[in-house]
Amino acid sequence: MSGRIASRPLIIGLVITLVLVVIANSVGLTKAVFSDSESLHVRLQAGTWACTYTMGYWKNHPDAWPMGSITIGGVSYDKAVAIDIFKT
Repeated sequence: MSGRIASRPLIIGLVITLVLVVIANSVGLTKAVFSDSESLHVRLQAGTWACTYTMGYWKNHPDAWPMGSITIGGVSYDKAVAIDIFKT
């Protein structure tokens, strides 16, 4: 994954809403509400290396793996198990 869609950086917007409620009966104010929102832009980057190899490459070149495990669908597998999965 290069982190780009249609030659533009992949950016995900996150809106944070801040709400402040102050109750101050001593000055005759029963409730004051302040609300504001800010935007935060996050750039996601898969890694500093480009990986264009297919599953077939990795299952046939176990010594080329740059790591000892891989996460697939939120589940972490060590290299040997992942290679067995790739062979099915």
